[in-house]
Amino acid sequence: MATLSQYLAPNEQMPDFTKLTKKELEIVRLLTKGLSTKEICAKMGISENTVEYHKKNIYAKCNIRNKTTLVAFFLIFEYNNGFTFPQKQKRPNRRHYLD
Repeated sequence: MATLSQYLAPNEQMPDFTKLTKKELEIVRLLTKGLSTKEICAKMGISENTVEYHKKNIYAKCNIRNKTTLVAFFLIFEYNNGFTFPQKQKRPNRRHYLD
C-alpha cells in the first residue's frame, strides 16, 4: 500500500505539526473537516485576515504549499499519533411537535 511519504521529494520530510500553536492546530482541524475560511472565522470569532495569517504561518512551519497537501498530511499525522476527531453528536429528534 502506498503512503503519502512516498510522494515526498528526496530532501523533504513529513511536516512536524507539533510546532503549531493551539490556535493553528484548531484551524488545521477545521480545515480538515472541510470548513471554509469564512466558516472558520464564524466558529472561532476571529477575522478573515487573522485566519489567513494563521494559515500562512501553518504552511511555512510545515513547509506545505496548499490546503490539500496540508489536510492529507495532517490526517496521516493524526492517524499515526492516535488522535481522533470528536464524533459528531446526533441532533435530537425535532418531530416532537407532531406528537
